[in-house]
Amino acid sequence: MSSSSTRRRRRVWRFSDAEFDEASWALRVDGQVVVLEGKPLEVLHELLLRAGEVVTKQELLEAVWPGVHVVEGSLATAVSKLRKALGEPREAIIETVPRIGYRLSGPVTSERIEAPIAARFDFRPDEAVSGRPQWRLDRPLGDTGAQDVWLARHTKTEAQRVFKFAEAADRLRSLKREAALSRLVTMGLGPEAPVPLLLEWNFEEAPYFLEYAFGGDDLTVWANAAGGLGQISLEQRIGVAARACRAVAQIHGLGILHKDLKPENILLEEDASGLRLRLADLGSGRLLDDALLDSLRISDPAVLEASPGMDDSRSGTLAYRAPEVAAGAAPTAQSDIYALGLILYQLVVGDFQRPLAPGWEADIKDPVLREDIALASEGVPSRRLASAADLADRLETLDERRKAAAVAAERAAWLEAQEAAEARRSARRPWILAAVASLAAGLVFSLAFAFYALHQRNEALAAQRISEASYRFIAEDVLASVNPNEAASAEETLVEAIIRSAETIGQRFEDDPLVAAYLYGILGRAFDLRSDYTNAFRYYEEAQRSYVRAGAGGSAEALNTRLQFAGALALSTQPGSLERARSIVADVEQLSAGGQRLEPETRVWLNSAQGMIALVGEDVPVSRDHFQRAY
Repeated sequence: MSSSSTRRRRRVWRFSDAEFDEASWALRVDGQVVVLEGKPLEVLHELLLRAGEVVTKQELLEAVWPGVHVVEGSLATAVSKLRKALGEPREAIIETVPRIGYRLSGPVTSERIEAPIAARFDFRPDEAVSGRPQWRLDRPLGDTGAQDVWLARHTKTEAQRVFKFAEAADRLRSLKREAALSRLVTMGLGPEAPVPLLLEWNFEEAPYFLEYAFGGDDLTVWANAAGGLGQISLEQRIGVAARACRAVAQIHGLGILHKDLKPENILLEEDASGLRLRLADLGSGRLLDDALLDSLRISDPAVLEASPGMDDSRSGTLAYRAPEVAAGAAPTAQSDIYALGLILYQLVVGDFQRPLAPGWEADIKDPVLREDIALASEGVPSRRLASAADLADRLETLDERRKAAAVAAERAAWLEAQEAAEARRSARRPWILAAVASLAAGLVFSLAFAFYALHQRNEALAAQRISEASYRFIAEDVLASVNPNEAASAEETLVEAIIRSAETIGQRFEDDPLVAAYLYGILGRAFDLRSDYTNAFRYYEEAQRSYVRAGAGGSAEALNTRLQFAGALALSTQPGSLERARSIVADVEQLSAGGQRLEPETRVWLNSAQGMIALVGEDVPVSRDHFQRAY
């Protein structure tokens, strides 16, 4: 990526046999540079910007002598010098419109040119600042090559200051704009404002300058001092990006756009309170909301008004310019967010020269960060993040969002597995007998597992009784009630048969409530997995009542069923269900706290229910911890 910061975009105006270059602020006539004072050239610039139109005397006075009371004679003198410089017969192209103003007549063309910037000043290290002899220039800052920003040191205290210079009227206007915006930010946000403190300025005679307190080194210097961005931890780089987003959000909150965000305009300084980040160079900035002027009682905002050529879509550094701005649209807060997205990307990959070229996603392994960069640098402004504060929030909660994404991925994998199982079941639905046999086998397996578990607890006789009774229930009640010739589908027939048969459990096993409890529990779990919460809740509740009748309300099997019920309650998200789930879990936790030893399987279901409750309650970190323990 070639940085545009070492190049200057300019317009070259051509009219008659004359040429005016904005960058060098030079007028050429017949190819020869004409020596002319600054004010006549400023008048020419204003007339060129509105070629063919009448520019009033008042408009010219306000543009060329802003904030200064001058008589009309000063304007007439400037026009006279300009006509003389153009020479005959070109002087006639500047027409006088009596009692109104002036007009530049004849064809005018302009061409945008990008060319290397030559140093604007012949400053040397250790040279005294003009008008500030106690300050000596130390070294130029930035990579523009213009050498218009210098670090200076006090001759006695060695304190540091930054001076930003301008040599001509077009640059002076930018300097005044930057001074006004810097003061607005400081006044609006107070001592903690994220900009260097503006201490002094000189707008009276060249070289004009702004004098700032030292605000720290820019990001490129910070990276180079560490041996490269790659030598700085990713966590620290992301922290800097979050701070930059927060700083931009603050100035946006005042109604101010930066419009030239790039690593060279983001400063870092270590002070007593830690690492401070500041935004430099508001010379391209723009005030969007006059409410700030009203709140600060500023009555003359002329210097902040968008002047021709300064607030157009080509201001700012090309590499960090949002696509819509490059296409000619007016800059907005979304344009600054785009630049932040690119800076975030470069910080993450560890290279300030890396562009957001197609395929950039392959450079970002972290899917959460990849999403953040994509949303900030989205090509369509309306699909970009709504604010710089949104991006700051996302970066400041990366760890929590990564955990949530992991839980969501696990949940998605589980749902995918369930959908695959459902697809397999759907493929078998035309074969009703096979479907019936499959469910029956599942029930038998569940009962056989229960038999094995009870056998391990030296309750083989009771387990055998439960198992035999359950077999009879499946064979005599469930399977015998299925009528495949009258059903629309195998699954509907089987479900209806199970529900019909379940109505007989209480009566059939009236003398053996433990068997009833097992059957109700298995049915509750089966409907739970189908997300049929109405039937699931009914059978879970019947299971609890049956365990109590059997005198086994505190058994491991009863607790397991209750905790399965709690998980279903939480997942259902029905009104009041989450509180019921919490109540069940609290009861089991109280048993454990009271000294009752929970079986390992019961602890699995307890952690599973706790995880589901936390997930529904949007406490993702706690949810993840419980699910991991359950696993």
